[in-house]
Amino acid sequence: MITVLFITHEYEEAFGSTKSLLNMIHAVRSSVRPVVLFPHDGALVEKFKRLGIETIVMPFHITIVPSKGIKSRLYRLPKIFREKFTNRKTITQLMPILADRHIDLIHTNTGAIELGYYLAKKMGVPHVWHIREFMDLDFSCVPLQGFKHFRNLAEKSETISITKAVMGHHGFMDFPRAHQIYNAIGRSEDLMKAPMFPKSPYFMLCGRLAEGKGVETAIAAFSRFHAKYSDYKLLLVGHIDTDYKARMQTLIDSSVQEYIEFIDYTENLEQLYQNASALLMCSENEALGRVTVEAMFNGCPVVGRRSGGTAEIIEDKRTGLLFSSVEDCAACMEKVIDSRLAESLAENALKMASENFTETVFAAQLMHVYQKTLNDYRI
Repeated sequence: MITVLFITHEYEEAFGSTKSLLNMIHAVRSSVRPVVLFPHDGALVEKFKRLGIETIVMPFHITIVPSKGIKSRLYRLPKIFREKFTNRKTITQLMPILADRHIDLIHTNTGAIELGYYLAKKMGVPHVWHIREFMDLDFSCVPLQGFKHFRNLAEKSETISITKAVMGHHGFMDFPRAHQIYNAIGRSEDLMKAPMFPKSPYFMLCGRLAEGKGVETAIAAFSRFHAKYSDYKLLLVGHIDTDYKARMQTLIDSSVQEYIEFIDYTENLEQLYQNASALLMCSENEALGRVTVEAMFNGCPVVGRRSGGTAEIIEDKRTGLLFSSVEDCAACMEKVIDSRLAESLAENALKMASENFTETVFAAQLMHVYQKTLNDYRI
């Protein structure tokens, strides 16, 4: 049994990285005693405690900034000094707290946090850095001290990239201590035995509804599709900013207005997935796309954009359909309502998910990285 300090930045609401962290901890719980460091108290801290996971709350800063805007450039230097001061103070305060916990390894859960590298160096333990984002392409952010500095720290850590697309984007392919491991999305027993058919007449796009997530593409493609198939609906499921929602509503033509529905995010998406004609994954640069794999787990065909991690996960016309434009997306929607094709895609996707995205598969890969990291560090 080894003790691992996991460092995460979300503390109020669980988005993709925290859901993946929970899957990760659950996957290796028989071999790992987890301790999780949060920057602030919040609902997630209480959730982890209820699950019997030890938590520590200590303020620290994430180390990414918006890539656009004059304010970002003007305030970058003050932010660097603030980050260094706060994070050094955090490390000093953490050292006595962690002393009696016998931490074997530090695992940082996102590329947006550099604290784990410096804390591991101070404690004399190895650092595993889980890189889950492109940063610039998906979140319009860059490392606080630039990508060169970020890659320098990554090269000195054991890195895990969630897709080959992320690994390649950051230039880790030639790093000897770089690994690519797909996220654990669920347990083997969570997989459906077979997809449910017939499907209901609706498509869904879900997750964080924001810039870059392709909400505009979904609305435009559905409008084209609906001109031929008027009994279908589009469900836009997830958290959405009020102003952004108002902007999206202006894009909806009056002829389809009653067929496009905004639904607040719910953690219980299984039934929506299982009955949907397809999930639309329209993000322009998705690092992996947790909802894509969740759909696969639930026998839901996926129509995804031919880019980023989506194009890596989906094999076109076998485990899903890929598109490159609004017109392509609408055409794929027409194809996927063919039940014979949809059933074939869903069955193949279920098999692919079982081979790559279960906690059992993930645990074996992660424990291999942990053991290698610990062995190499002791040499």
